[in-house]
Amino acid sequence: MSASITETLYEWMLRRRIMTEVAREMGVNVNTLAGELRPSNPQAKLGADELTPLFAAVRRVGYGHELRGILHGFIRDLKGENDLTWADEREFVPNALMLSKCVGLLCDSASKLDQIEDEAELARMRSMIRSELLSVAVRMEAIVDSRLTKLRRNRRRGLVPGISASPKVSEA
Repeated sequence: MSASITETLYEWMLRRRIMTEVAREMGVNVNTLAGELRPSNPQAKLGADELTPLFAAVRRVGYGHELRGILHGFIRDLKGENDLTWADEREFVPNALMLSKCVGLLCDSASKLDQIEDEAELARMRSMIRSELLSVAVRMEAIVDSRLTKLRRNRRRGLVPGISASPKVSEA
């Protein structure tokens, strides 16, 4: 992934407003935890040994499912399964449409999940979740990550995307 795991966790924990609660669960000062995760502080990085206690604290405060989704891409990177260099922004809309279609099919099946006795149908649902929903979401995430990386790189260089050096003068 092009994003930093500490930066991703920092932004997510701020957005969810769980930084203080997680710090309390870990037994550390909230400023210390925020400082270790904050992307603007290049010296402070959360150590690998601190990830397990951090994840356990996040689960204890009730955000384990969201954390699992956030970590999915990073875990694929660790396993060497992510080759997301192919991210093409033009494919975002088709992927969004595919995701919508899959979610619609999944919702239809989910409404009667407790009544499904057919193993083949349940296996199809599981397969769709694993092979279609998850892969489309990972592709979409790669596209957004690629765009975010470009924007951040341009900001560091002082470039402002979408603005040309010499504005066009309208003809009257």
